[in-house]
Amino acid sequence: MPVFMDRHSLSEVSLVVLQQLQVEVDSGFVDPNGVRILGHWAEEGVIYCVIEGPDEAAIVKHHAVRLLRCNDLHPLDGLSGSPKVTIQDDAVVRAEIMRYWHASPA
Repeated sequence: MPVFMDRHSLSEVSLVVLQQLQVEVDSGFVDPNGVRILGHWAEEGVIYCVIEGPDEAAIVKHHAVRLLRCNDLHPLDGLSGSPKVTIQDDAVVRAEIMRYWHASPA
């Protein structure tokens, strides 16, 4: 199944939603659209989410239920395929965070 990554300002994500996201990661919850959160990182006022789902439309619906905008979604390749992001996958995710959101313009 395709994997995507997005980001949100932490100020836009309520504490209730943050707690819900953690429960969903820990439990392996799959929503009715077939979406599962594999992991997330919070740093410098931003939360980055790694999400598995059938397509972008399903990911957008997943966000809408949680009252989160989903306007900065990117495909993510190269993960291990584990139900959760592994330590080895962490390097892939961090490299993609740098590429999508911290790279200097050419």
